[in-house]
Amino acid sequence: MPAIAKPRNVACNVKPTNRIKRTEMEFKIHKVVAEEKLTDISEKYNVSIDEIKKANPNARVFKSFFGAEYAAHLQELKIPVHQKIIIKEVKTDFPFESIVFNSKARYRCEQTNITKVNSVLTSYTNQKTQYLLEQNLKEYFTKTKLEEFIYEVVPPVLESSFELIKETEFIKNNAYFKLNKNGKIEDILNRNAIFKKWEQFRNSNFKKLDFIKSLERNPESINKIEKTGNEQFKNLNIKEYQNALFNFVCFDQFLYKPFEELEKEEFLYPSTILPSNIIPLEFRFDKVREDKELITIKKIATPQLSEKLTEELIKEYNKILKPTLKFSFTEFKLFFSSTIEFNTTENIVEKASVNIREEIADNIENTCEFTLTRLHNYTPE
Repeated sequence: MPAIAKPRNVACNVKPTNRIKRTEMEFKIHKVVAEEKLTDISEKYNVSIDEIKKANPNARVFKSFFGAEYAAHLQELKIPVHQKIIIKEVKTDFPFESIVFNSKARYRCEQTNITKVNSVLTSYTNQKTQYLLEQNLKEYFTKTKLEEFIYEVVPPVLESSFELIKETEFIKNNAYFKLNKNGKIEDILNRNAIFKKWEQFRNSNFKKLDFIKSLERNPESINKIEKTGNEQFKNLNIKEYQNALFNFVCFDQFLYKPFEELEKEEFLYPSTILPSNIIPLEFRFDKVREDKELITIKKIATPQLSEKLTEELIKEYNKILKPTLKFSFTEFKLFFSSTIEFNTTENIVEKASVNIREEIADNIENTCEFTLTRLHNYTPE
């Protein structure tokens, strides 16, 4: 598979920043041991009485019979000493509007997640999505936009929570990325714009959602959800973007390297059954087939389960799941593979699938099946 032209250095290697200049007052603390004239304090520190009063709006001050103002004893006064200049650099969005994309593709995806406990189905979700992908690989730029999000949830009681998930997915997945030399997402170029979209939603439609309305009797839960959203959108996590299955299959080494140069890669998989544990994986690349324009690549993961990690899995299982499942920990198993059909002429993914199965053998099992298909009839403008 021919590699595309080596990207040149571009301006986005420099992080755009704004320099914000502000002044900040420094203070000393003056302890009033006995009643003291404000004039004496002002002369001691070479500040005016008005400045002292302004810095201490709640100070206990009284006038004597002769008109002099005194500070009452046993209190501390803040005395303004001098101003210092604070210069702060604030990272701003890269001017992504100036990026020229030279390839576009539209995809439809389907993701099914199933949970079984003791071989009995307990939950099922099906998500159908549509994405627009734009690329400028020579400059390491790419953009994804979520256009459709359709879902089905069992049991139905969980369906209302997907209202919020749907809204936040639309906000999060209108993103401009910088890729690294291995085709992975390296940076999010429109972080501030994404956060502003979240703020607009939070301030307008957030509390209108049926899911949020159902929690009106529990305002602490609403505040917690809102706070979590604020933190997530203020500090967008690169790993979360990399691990999202659409991005996982579309952005990889094959964008920049021929198959023969693809290297084994490490991947940190957050467990869906025992969520406080991260499972290290090692992916290898196998070639399934190749013709003039297409190459099909399979990525298969091998879990790296250490003795210490296994002990942590058992410990969390006993704490969280055993009280409900009753059965003891058996064996942790994880299977993770993906198949990708890549167009070497256009340097773009045509089809892909991901299969993940995580289980505590015979006790609980989570499976995820994801498929991606490029649309050729409904194409981007």
